[in-house]
Amino acid sequence: VYSRTPTLFHHLRAANGDVLVQVRMRALIESKLLTAKQARSLADQYRSMPPLRPVEEGIDIGERIIQLDLMFAVKHVPQNPSILNQTLKLDFDWPQEFHDYIEVDFEINEALKRVNRRFDDLVSRIRIADRTERDKAFEKDQEEYERMFSQFESRQSSPMFWQNLKTMATQKRRELVTVHFCDWICGIVTAAYPAAARTESRLNMDRSLTLAGLSITAYHADHGHYPDSLEVLIPKYLNKIPRDQYVDQPISYQRTDKGFRLYSYGENQIDDGGIQGDEKLDILFEVPRNQGKE
Repeated sequence: VYSRTPTLFHHLRAANGDVLVQVRMRALIESKLLTAKQARSLADQYRSMPPLRPVEEGIDIGERIIQLDLMFAVKHVPQNPSILNQTLKLDFDWPQEFHDYIEVDFEINEALKRVNRRFDDLVSRIRIADRTERDKAFEKDQEEYERMFSQFESRQSSPMFWQNLKTMATQKRRELVTVHFCDWICGIVTAAYPAAARTESRLNMDRSLTLAGLSITAYHADHGHYPDSLEVLIPKYLNKIPRDQYVDQPISYQRTDKGFRLYSYGENQIDDGGIQGDEKLDILFEVPRNQGKE
């Protein structure tokens, strides 16, 4: 689906399919009924599934095109005043001055350039390998958007804003109108993209934990007990230990009284021992479940 229509929506639909596969796989692991052969077969089948295309591609291609189309929608607001509300699911009462200035002063070419620059910046942030640095960049973007949105609402409701536009030189007025509405709409549409990038990281990490869980299950079926460490799984059950992408080290493993615990440090990059809750953000897969619950 996503390969045919590379947008964020279709990426999330495809990702949901991967989540359903993980749920099924983990239920089978937790049942402790799999033979070593079955566990290996499931792992091979899961690995053979086509990988999800990176979320950055959906943003860089499909979402960028949608945003560029929105700029044309803005340009046609004077002919169809409700088009923005319908497209962005808004409930604004746009003043007549808005339609007048958009029709005369909204420079579509400059707006398209600003959209492309905005998306170039977003994609470059998503590609930052260090999760801490990437999140800082996202937070800075969010703060800027909130400031911009507050400024927009303040201007919209101020008669002085529209009166001042009348007295401005033509070029300055066109620049303000174009930047004002282009950046505001960009902020609305792109606000969810950082969350999508974080969700992708979480999904990929869960996938690695599930595959490791299948290898542990195969070992358990052969030996009647769980391994003391992941190293003993190499090379018969694992080619190599999966990496924790949040801290660039092997995933964490603990053998427990009744099963095992696999986890990643998660977004806070702190080893919370596989415990989840409050600010403890470890990404956890354990058998049986809820051993690490506070």
